[in-house]
Amino acid sequence: VFENLCPGKYNLNIIMEHYKGPEFSVELDCNGVKEIHKDLIAEGDKDSCCDGKIHIRVKDEDTKEALNGAKVTIWKDGKNIGEKIVVDGFVLFENLCEGKYGFDILKEGYKHIEFVIELGCNENKDPIKYLANEKNQDSCCNGKIYVIPRDAETEELLKGAQVNIFKDGAKIGSKIVEEGYVVFENLCPGKYNLNIIMEHYKGPEFSVELECNGVAEIHKDLIAEGDKDS
Repeated sequence: VFENLCPGKYNLNIIMEHYKGPEFSVELDCNGVKEIHKDLIAEGDKDSCCDGKIHIRVKDEDTKEALNGAKVTIWKDGKNIGEKIVVDGFVLFENLCEGKYGFDILKEGYKHIEFVIELGCNENKDPIKYLANEKNQDSCCNGKIYVIPRDAETEELLKGAQVNIFKDGAKIGSKIVEEGYVVFENLCPGKYNLNIIMEHYKGPEFSVELECNGVAEIHKDLIAEGDKDS
């Protein structure tokens, strides 16, 4: 159950391992209540192309050694569908259907990379990806975004708020406000989407465009739920 919702259109999806996750929309009137029943189809009940595997090895570009601890994010159709940490030099994504998958690899002290892999029906792929040490590169990936959330009425800093950052539809970071702000570093040029989640507040979504090694400072006033006619 999702509560304290304002009027408008809401998009939802359901994710369950080994099931096809449906997506649907719900339109709410003022203080409306909706009860939605959804039947999910188990993957594998029919002859399918959803037994694909992608085995990704992650290494240091210079030393060719495994980069254990790197985080690999996978998404499809612009949606984050999983995250894994490199252990023993690799990550393995299984039960993948035919189609294109996007990936993002993050490791502190290294330039993050993004790439796409296309899978055929029940195909297996085993790519090796090399990450460049940032100290060895004169790059445009030293950008920063500062986010400072406040209560719109009291102007108090909202410690404990969660700030998420996305690029190309994939979540690449999440931080909790502790000292009144969060900062996302080592960002390359491009457009980033962010949102702020705080209990009892309406969480805004917004975008930031960064240039080469750009720095952006974003102040966001959050409206407490119930302060206005709701």
